Amino acid sequence: MNRLSFKMFLILSPLALFVAIFGYVYYQARINLMVEHIRQSSQLAIAQGAKEISHYIDRRFSEFDLVSAHLAQCQDEHVVTERMEDAISFASGFSMLLLTDTKGSIIDSVFSANKSNRYILRQDISGLIAYDEFTKKQLSLSYQQWLIDQPINQAKEQLVYEKLQKLKSRGEENSIESRELRNQLNNLRAIKSLPKPVVSLMPAEYIAQLGLIFDNETYFLSRPLVDCAGELKGYYTAVLDRTLIEDQIFEIKSTLVNDNINQVDVSIMTKLNRRLLMPTKYLNAEALKEYGPNATSSPWLRPDLGGVLINQDIYISPSWGHRFTRASGLNVAQHELGLCLLAFIDIEELNSENRHILREVLAYVGAALIVFLLLTLYLARYVGVPIERLRRQAKALEKGKSIQGELLERKDEIGELFAAFYHMAEAIKGKEQQLTVLAQQDSLTGVLNRRALIEAANIQRRVNDKIGVCMMDLDHFKTINDEYGHAAGDKVLKAFCQLVSQEIRQQDLFGRVGGEEFCLVLPDANLAQTLLIAERIRLSAEMVLGSVLELGDDMKVTVSIGATLWQCCNFERALFIADKALYRAKHEGRNQVQHALTEDDNGDYYH
Repeated sequence: MNRLSFKMFLILSPLALFVAIFGYVYYQARINLMVEHIRQSSQLAIAQGAKEISHYIDRRFSEFDLVSAHLAQCQDEHVVTERMEDAISFASGFSMLLLTDTKGSIIDSVFSANKSNRYILRQDISGLIAYDEFTKKQLSLSYQQWLIDQPINQAKEQLVYEKLQKLKSRGEENSIESRELRNQLNNLRAIKSLPKPVVSLMPAEYIAQLGLIFDNETYFLSRPLVDCAGELKGYYTAVLDRTLIEDQIFEIKSTLVNDNINQVDVSIMTKLNRRLLMPTKYLNAEALKEYGPNATSSPWLRPDLGGVLINQDIYISPSWGHRFTRASGLNVAQHELGLCLLAFIDIEELNSENRHILREVLAYVGAALIVFLLLTLYLARYVGVPIERLRRQAKALEKGKSIQGELLERKDEIGELFAAFYHMAEAIKGKEQQLTVLAQQDSLTGVLNRRALIEAANIQRRVNDKIGVCMMDLDHFKTINDEYGHAAGDKVLKAFCQLVSQEIRQQDLFGRVGGEEFCLVLPDANLAQTLLIAERIRLSAEMVLGSVLELGDDMKVTVSIGATLWQCCNFERALFIADKALYRAKHEGRNQVQHALTEDDNGDYYH
């Protein structure tokens, strides 16, 4: 590297440093953007999912109350069995309804009409134990508590009823106080007729024996069944359809995957013992049980779990929240009970995206540094290379060769010199092209002129022994010019040339030899092939040309064609023979194909 090149390198070296710094800043910005995208997408998906699952649970609780109201109407045991199918029809979130005796032994069961039950084989599960000991104990306690609360609730009901009667006697039955008292009365009557329900998470072994499509743990919503005399007849239980929850979990995960978060788990966790209700691929359930979820609903990077964790409490209506407390059997704070929805993004997801961004930034920086190096080399030879290039182009132009490369645009004297040279070269090239076109093509139709056609035909004669030659003449062309004007005549000529170009082969030669006379040269074609192509052209002209040019229904544009084989004579003689055949086609009525092989041959015609 010479001294000038070294100086240029030193001058431009801050640019390389700037590129490297910019690449680092860009990399950090992309990383922050990626992290923020994951944080917002996951937090929004989990928050929305927790809200939807909360609504789902509330609907199930309401459905269970409807089922309870339908069953707890003081019927005999066999009547309750008959009403179970009607009761389950009120619920869309349960897989089945169980009726047990006081020992928890199944007496009867009814499947719901959910799609998860369509393809299962119904089994006889009568006599199986439906509950674990803890759940049976809670159901028994619910019944005992109901017996204790009955006198109290009846007294409250009587008191509220008397207040309503007083308001009615004063004419205030539509007052706000009266409406509130009626609501209290309805609630007291519901509490009086129904013992408190028990919500329990039943282990997988109890679910597997029911013959459902799933055999994982799910929730049982149960109540004591009491007759009109207040005697305990057994228990009834609605089994929560786990597949519906799994569908919601799948939708939440699909939302994250659509946001390009692929290595992610979504599950529901019980807050009391930190159990995952859905299996996970990336989240270690034992590690979660040991270290616990996040303290807030914000996403946290958890090195102890190996990824980013987002958890959101699933809100349980206060009217049902205490029932989880009854099912737990533990004296713990309410916020430690219930469920939470969580998403876990594996650290490899972040690392993979990090590597992708790093490769992208390195590619950008590498490309920029290569450009910097090339720019330095270019500037080092700022004058010598352009002058050498201009010298080579001038030599090429001197020898009649085309110049290579594009115009070098520079706003200095060398740039002006290049511009002047290229303009001169382009002018010469343009003139040559114009002369070539004028020498070879017909200016109106764009096909070969007579001279170019003869030259091309003689070249084909050197490599082909069989060449067909057709002379063509548009019939009544003078009439078209006279009646419709020369512009219409020119339009006819152009359209005819376009038509012929579509009918002939790629190696065929077509040119204009006179006003409305054309010649077609068909290399490697015998007489039959020549006549076939000529007849095809004649038919196309007759059927298409007049309608395309809109010359009227009474004015058809036709063509007469004379064909021959160019055998042993020169091309001019072959044209003469074809022209004789064309003359005969004109003489015998036009719009036909005639052929001749010699000057004296009378030939035949195709139309």
